[in-house]
Amino acid sequence: MKITKNIAYLRVSTAEQDLEKNKLAILKLAHDKNLGQVAFVKEKISGKVPDEKLDEPFVKEQYGSCRRNIEGMIEYCYYHLGQISLIKKLLSSPTTA
Repeated sequence: MKITKNIAYLRVSTAEQDLEKNKLAILKLAHDKNLGQVAFVKEKISGKVPDEKLDEPFVKEQYGSCRRNIEGMIEYCYYHLGQISLIKKLLSSPTTA
């Protein structure tokens, strides 16, 4: 079994973008540079949750909606960023005894 050494990651962010166009460009480059076979990993419209899904239950109804969990993660990050900023400020200020 021959191991493919060339792996290309194909990803598009919107439905209007074209994976096949990207794939053909990579295959042409591999051919022009004599790189051999290329294996592809494909992902379509990555990182996007449809708006209508945001208000659906997150895993189980008891955990609230997807939107509530996303907003909670953002709030959590801001809270801890504030704590880190205060600690950094305290550590960098000269102490007076």
